[in-house]
Amino acid sequence: MKPPKNILVRLESSNRVLISTHAKPDGDALGSVLGLARILKANGKQAGIVRPDSLPRRYEPFVEAGDFLEGIDEKEWDVLVVLDCGDISRVEDGAGKVAAAMAVINIDHHHSNTEFGEINWVDSKCSSTGEMIYRLAREAGWRISPPAAEALWVALVTDTGRFSYENTSPEVLNVAAELVAMGVPVSKINHTIYESVTLKGQRLRARAMASLEVCEDGAVALVRLGREDFEATGCGTEETEDIVNIPRSIEGAKIALLLYELPEEETKTSTKASFRTVEPYDAALICRTLGGGGHQRAAGCSIEGRLTEARETVLDLIHKMWFSGDE
Repeated sequence: MKPPKNILVRLESSNRVLISTHAKPDGDALGSVLGLARILKANGKQAGIVRPDSLPRRYEPFVEAGDFLEGIDEKEWDVLVVLDCGDISRVEDGAGKVAAAMAVINIDHHHSNTEFGEINWVDSKCSSTGEMIYRLAREAGWRISPPAAEALWVALVTDTGRFSYENTSPEVLNVAAELVAMGVPVSKINHTIYESVTLKGQRLRARAMASLEVCEDGAVALVRLGREDFEATGCGTEETEDIVNIPRSIEGAKIALLLYELPEEETKTSTKASFRTVEPYDAALICRTLGGGGHQRAAGCSIEGRLTEARETVLDLIHKMWFSGDE
């Protein structure tokens, strides 16, 4: 789907564009905000990105000096563009404080998006928000600079699982081909994201691997990480991004789940859950039931309670939803 004309009109008439995404950004979120900001700057506009509260180590090499703002004054900006964020409550704290005072453009590909913006462009058929930003730039006739192209590649490659997920469409492969033709260093970027893991990160994966269990006759595979695992390895929760692929790779698993406890200074009661599923199991459906959201095949949520309690809550819900025989 093409970008709505009102988005193009609003951005063309705005000289100062503030950009943000959800807290604890993943590859699509980071690649999208960096890509849009760099595109706007290359085309004569002022653009600033709300600094994330935290950033996974693997994405730090793609950030350049001056990409993030050190402070925000809503009076300095014409419009706020929120990318890859299903609900305004999940936006970075800095942006959340100014969103009520500014016009908001909401661009996202999550079908669970609440359309919280003054202007909304939500297209769940797109592989990633990065793909949408590419299409926005093409429709507007904006030049895509080499740094912007690299950022958009990060968005595409991470949200398609290196072009292996169900959202890998002919359209996104065409976009990827065009980015490669622009000179994006594919091998270098992919190595940085997927093949450059710290020793402590590998030790955290080993602890997750040791916790691996299956249930529902092998249809559900689960790994978990407690606060003690993060403390023992010296890792932060940003090191968990791909660990859900451990249970996802188990033969016969239809529902893969990673559970991990948040640090005590963040909350005393919450455990994060990351789901990956195959048809007919809807990851977003179960996460919405638990107060979260996402895609049909990849979604997440927070669960009240420590790790053991959260495990029981999730497995009980999975059983009732899909394996009790009462569907």
